Amino acid sequence: IVGLAAADALDRVAGVATTPGRMAIANSGSSEILITDTAGALIHRIGRAGEGPGEFRDLSCALYVRGDSLLAYDSNLKRYSMFSPEGRYVRSFRLSNPNAARGASVLGVVEDSIIVLQSVRPGHTVAATGTNRALMDILRVRLTGELVDTVAVVQGWESYSPNDGATTLSNMPVPFARSSYIAVSADHIVIAHSD
Repeated sequence: IVGLAAADALDRVAGVATTPGRMAIANSGSSEILITDTAGALIHRIGRAGEGPGEFRDLSCALYVRGDSLLAYDSNLKRYSMFSPEGRYVRSFRLSNPNAARGASVLGVVEDSIIVLQSVRPGHTVAATGTNRALMDILRVRLTGELVDTVAVVQGWESYSPNDGATTLSNMPVPFARSSYIAVSADHIVIAHSD
């Protein structure tokens, strides 16, 4: 990025969003969003580490909505923050249904103002040992945090829990695992499976 000091190098980029003439880079390592022009020159920075308005603990995505407004999601705080095209903090919101935030990840935006999320299905549990596939809800949510609807329920990625009773290990990926893949464009949500 032109104008970014070496000490401010990109660290844990969580996503990149574009709109005509601009690019937003969710730089999770520095808890900020870097806005550049099409030539890669730094225009301004949005956010910093913290829990206050416009601050992030775990910046996990940045998306353009309603033209040039920017939406950012903090997966640690489970909070969405809106910024003006100039990078000013506008407001924050959380999902109106806290169950929908369980393991949520933002997939994209449709109709310029509806967020599409993937979330672990409420009440779904996985086995302590063996192969697991979590059930995932694909949700549409307004920019107020209000749930619009559940688009689909899909099986998530396949993982393996090798708990032998003596030690507890986290889920491990399974080679050539079965999964569901979701793509979001301005007016479509496409779901495919590798089963």
